[in-house]
Amino acid sequence: MKWKSLRIRTQLIAAFLVTLLLVLVLGVVAFTENLRLSETEETLYTHPMQVRSAIASLGLNLSTLQ
Repeated sequence: MKWKSLRIRTQLIAAFLVTLLLVLVLGVVAFTENLRLSETEETLYTHPMQVRSAIASLGLNLSTLQ
């Protein structure tokens, strides 16, 4: 069956469904990338606090040795 032999209504419906499928796929990709970005941002936010806590702990341990 050739694409040109289909009725215009059928062609429009097929084109709409293909477009809808592409939009859904892009939406899923955007959602998963947004989740990954959120996890990365959280890591970047909490990392300095972990380093600061480790430095404070190290400072306390050094002061108890003296």
